Amino acid sequence: MTSESIAIGSRRVAPDVTRAVALIGVVTMNYHGTMNDVRDPHGFWEHLFHPYTGVLSTRFAATFVLMAGIGVALMASNTPTQSIPGEAGIRSRLARRGVLLYAAGLALNHAWAGTILFYYGAYLCIAAIIVHLASKHLVLIAGAAIVGGAALRGWLVSRPSAASPIEWLNPREVDSIADLFGRTFTGYTHPILPWIAFFIAGILIGRHLDRFERASGRIAVFTATCTVILYIAIDILERFESPDRAWVGGLLSTEPFDRGLGYSLTTLAIAVTAFAVITSIVRSSSMNAVLDHLRRAGQMTLSLYLGHVVVYYVLFRWWTLVEPHGLHTAIIVSTGYWVVGVGAASLWTRRFGKGPAERVYRAVGG
Repeated sequence: MTSESIAIGSRRVAPDVTRAVALIGVVTMNYHGTMNDVRDPHGFWEHLFHPYTGVLSTRFAATFVLMAGIGVALMASNTPTQSIPGEAGIRSRLARRGVLLYAAGLALNHAWAGTILFYYGAYLCIAAIIVHLASKHLVLIAGAAIVGGAALRGWLVSRPSAASPIEWLNPREVDSIADLFGRTFTGYTHPILPWIAFFIAGILIGRHLDRFERASGRIAVFTATCTVILYIAIDILERFESPDRAWVGGLLSTEPFDRGLGYSLTTLAIAVTAFAVITSIVRSSSMNAVLDHLRRAGQMTLSLYLGHVVVYYVLFRWWTLVEPHGLHTAIIVSTGYWVVGVGAASLWTRRFGKGPAERVYRAVGG
């Protein structure tokens, strides 16, 4: 694909394709964690796909967050016109969209626990404040989020076993302002500490997207190598952990819900690698039918995300059309949904343009 065709109209192809590809992982992990008993995984594949401790856990969602940051950067970099607002208008648009997703996500959470829409809203609200900061300041904020999340985990691990749990840091339900604060910043599935760092990384990439695209092949090799080195280094360092230094394990952990330095750094490296690989493929390929379907589906990921919740309820909760039988059921159903969803989204965008959820989102959020 030539450099001129890396963007079609006002949209970049690679971020849309990346969102469409990442969607299958998000759907698979969500279905597996929701329909199956994953407390005692057996075998390589169940450990790999484990929604709470597996290597793939939350990495697809982190790639989505990276793409969201890129989208914000592209919005902010446009020259103001009648249809694209200036700096104040961009802040207002991000704030409106953030509040909308935050409220909608909190409501959806009752039916789909841990939905990322709630956290997306929080990221956009923060973006309304930081979107025009200098890159060096964004790097400092992202670093503080990563270190803050790891330090919190290290402190919690080092507390005496008899110490009372601090419920609001990771609340099961949101029954108070303290619970809402904990759910947003420190607890559950995609909290601001450290997830805002992935979003900010997307903003930084988006500010230099042309250069990133040109160097995508080299970047993919570099970040993949960094990922391997990080895992090896963490494994070596964790060997020095002892009972009286439990905080070391907390700081270095690569477990998704520990949110240690190891998790944040490896997840960021994996997400950037995934985007770089897909960007390199897009740049080196002609716009064939597969890429065209994927880029169109990538423009409707909000509708497709909400759709996978409805499909789950139809198949497994309301009418019980499918019986869950472990990981393979989740993979088959999610793959089927992805194939049908990508095809349907491609047809929809050809006929109607924006997806149904995207239309509501733009109408209310600007």
